[in-house]
Amino acid sequence: MTTRPHDALFKAVFAVPEHAAALCRAVLPPEVIDVLDLDTLRPESASFVDRELADLHGDLLLGVVTRGTAGTQPSERALVYVLVEHQSRADLDMPLRLLGYLVEIWRRERRADLARPLPLIIPIVLSHAPNGWTAPRSLGALFAPDLATRGPLAEFCPRFRILVEDLAVLTNEDLLARVPALVPRLTWWLLRDARDGERLLASVATWAADLEETAQRAPQVLDLLLRYLTVVTTASSLEAIHAKLALYAPLTAEAAMTAAESLIQQGLEQGLEQGLEQGLEQGLEQGIKQGLAGMLRKQLEQRFGALTPAQRARVSAASIGELESACERVLVAPSAEAVLDL
Repeated sequence: MTTRPHDALFKAVFAVPEHAAALCRAVLPPEVIDVLDLDTLRPESASFVDRELADLHGDLLLGVVTRGTAGTQPSERALVYVLVEHQSRADLDMPLRLLGYLVEIWRRERRADLARPLPLIIPIVLSHAPNGWTAPRSLGALFAPDLATRGPLAEFCPRFRILVEDLAVLTNEDLLARVPALVPRLTWWLLRDARDGERLLASVATWAADLEETAQRAPQVLDLLLRYLTVVTTASSLEAIHAKLALYAPLTAEAAMTAAESLIQQGLEQGLEQGLEQGLEQGLEQGIKQGLAGMLRKQLEQRFGALTPAQRARVSAASIGELESACERVLVAPSAEAVLDL
């Protein structure tokens, strides 16, 4: 089981070129889509991007070839950088953070080929923050308005805007209309609703037909979606959702129970394995510590005589490192107290 379910679901779905193309068609303006050959979309490595907020965001970098327009060269390479925002609140510094990510991408491009023009990058934020996107959507919005938009200093203000897809404000009807591809729209629905038990329960009937179609056409994809649902939904909500699935989408309900049981078994196996590993490590450490403590007590008694209860307690409380140092000092120290000055 992953500790980053939103990121895992997003990458598993949208790293597939046809699903990435569906995302771009839903988010990008028509005039931008017209100059991109979305059939050429391919995932590229984004491993160089700063991992500081790895648990708060998921990201995907896509390469695409342009079609060319009047006055531009055809077949130029461009990049689409998609960031998934799954914090409880929108990141107020997102434009600044994205600028850092874009610069890292351009630096990699320069290292690969100094003579090649830098690719244009289209930054997209797919937000499923429960309260909607309330942060700035452009870098210019972070500067003082009077300086950034008017007067002689305005030309020095760096500018780019973020395309924000705010899932929180999209209705079921919006999703059905904007995302015709089956798997991407189910993914958007779950990213939007899975953490909100009431909203998810209210929308099950709307998505039942899509779920049943996925159960028949792509059961492995449905298993991925249901595993995500199981991980991010509370146990009480999940029970009610399974009951509603049984009513509206029986094939999906059966698959949901299987996914939940599989995750439970996987968790038990991982917990047992981790417990055994920790037990072995702790047992080995405890054995080393007890051996060193016994050896130190014997050395002290041979050199300085019987130990007091306080001295024995200090030996027992010492760490492995402290015991190792004390065993070395016992040969030259003038007293037991000097040895036990830990």
